[in-house]
Amino acid sequence: MAVMVSITAVADEDATAVALEASAIPARYELSTLIQAPPATSSQLQHVSFASLTNAMANESFSEAEVAAKHMVEQVNADSMDAASARARALHNLAVVQQFRGSHDSAIQNYSAALNIIAGEDGNVSPSLILPLRGLATAYLD
Repeated sequence: MAVMVSITAVADEDATAVALEASAIPARYELSTLIQAPPATSSQLQHVSFASLTNAMANESFSEAEVAAKHMVEQVNADSMDAASARARALHNLAVVQQFRGSHDSAIQNYSAALNIIAGEDGNVSPSLILPLRGLATAYLD
């Protein structure tokens, strides 16, 4: 089954969220799936990897997108400064790609890790929890 993906950038004060509008996919994906840009304070490597990720998703090259998402996680983990927001976003993006590829157990693990980081930093009522919670819910439905 072909997956059509269009990318639309939506700016917020901290970063850019890229909405992936998908068609020709199961009903559980009717709503937009969001990929989150690294925070503005992230390294240039993070932004290059994010561009690779979004290009791969747009071209339906999900294995390439997963490699880019894993690079984002590795780059955040190698960064010496405390970057909880960047780490949570990178894990969320990896989970989104894994979910598209059908690796639901891995996606659930990475959504959960992102949620734990966000809750630890911002508390259990943070608006930043919405996207990973939504992703986790759809991963459990798969």
